[in-house]
Amino acid sequence: MSDNNSVTTFLAIWGAILSSIALGWNFIRDISQRGRLRVNCYIGKIVIQGVSIDPTDYLVWSVVNIGKDPIVLAHIGGTLEGKKGFIISTHKTMPITLKQGESFLDYTNDLSVLDGRLISLWAVDSQNREFKAPRKQIKLLKKNYLEKYKNRTNPTS
Repeated sequence: MSDNNSVTTFLAIWGAILSSIALGWNFIRDISQRGRLRVNCYIGKIVIQGVSIDPTDYLVWSVVNIGKDPIVLAHIGGTLEGKKGFIISTHKTMPITLKQGESFLDYTNDLSVLDGRLISLWAVDSQNREFKAPRKQIKLLKKNYLEKYKNRTNPTS
């Protein structure tokens, strides 16, 4: 009887281990395969027909679906101090579905959001998940904007 008990116990433990592994694998697979966005923001210029360069500086959002499933990009924008969010009026119709590896690029010429009050720049999907640009990128954008702005207002420095 004790041999039968130990076989039953072994099979119960073995079943619990296998089902835990299967559950864990499904959870990891579901998390890794859903759509995820990588957001990069930078200051750029627009080249017109490969000949002339627009002298205006633009704040550019580059959003790429790095997940395995399609994802619906709902809007782009950012957050200022005091939890005040802003949305960029895009040049393309939103929302837009991005398949794996597809990207979205848009811009604004309003650089005033880069002043010292900026906390984050982001893209939001249709499930209201927020994907932020890296903090180092935000710090560099703010620093460059403030240096350029100071040089325009104080030409002697």
